[in-house]
Parts: sequence; structure tokens; C-alpha cells
Amino acid sequence: MKEDMEFEDISVGIDHIDHEHVHLIRLLLDMLEALKGNAPTDTLLEKCSVLIKETRYHHDVEERLMLKVFFPDTEAHIGQHMKCLEYYNQLVKQIKSDDRANAAASVNYLLEWKRYHIQEADKKIADFLMTKPA
Repeated sequence: MKEDMEFEDISVGIDHIDHEHVHLIRLLLDMLEALKGNAPTDTLLEKCSVLIKETRYHHDVEERLMLKVFFPDTEAHIGQHMKCLEYYNQLVKQIKSDDRANAAASVNYLLEWKRYHIQEADKKIADFLMTKPA
């Protein structure tokens, strides 16, 4: 994903979820800049901590919404969220071992993963909600 990514292509049409997606992508871009700028390991680990915390919060919001509306692919979607957190754990390990090249590659992967997840999986939730009566 390019750092100057347009955020319009990740909109699912639900304002609070779109806002969270933009926030998470900005955090990932900030992490990438910190890696490129050779930030201290403690700073990188703190950024990872924030990323994980904010990602868990966002996943919780989505998961509660899916359960509330009886979204049919909830279980698979939650599985994707769990996989995302595994990627973050790998990133933490790379930072702790001072493997910055692979950490930067992981962040780029997470940016692409997030974009794909939003456009494919999260969009399905939004589309499903559109079929529900108000």
C-alpha cells in the first residue's frame, strides 16, 4: 500500500467504522515511518502496543455489531481478526529482535491486509446491514 493512500477506497459507508479504519491505517503508516526513521526499539514497541490495543478495540466493535445483526459470516470474520493479531505478534517479535527490514515488510503487509480486509470482509457487513429494515 502506498503511504499516500487514498482513504476513499476503504469506506464501507458506516461513519464510525470508516473513522476507525482510517485511524488504524494512520497508525500503521506512522509505524512504518518510525521504522524508516530508525526510531528506538522502545518507541517502536510502544507504537505496537497502541496498534494492538486500537485494533482489538476496533475488532470488538465490529464483532459486537455482527453478533447484534446476526451476520451470517461472523465466525469466519472473527477468524480473520485473530489472524491479524497474529501478524501483530510477529511484528513485535521482529522489533524485539531488531529485525527492522522484516518489521517494515510486515507493516507493509499489514497495510495491504487491512485494505483488502476492509474492501472484502468489512464491506460485506455493511452490505448486509443495508438489507436490514431500519
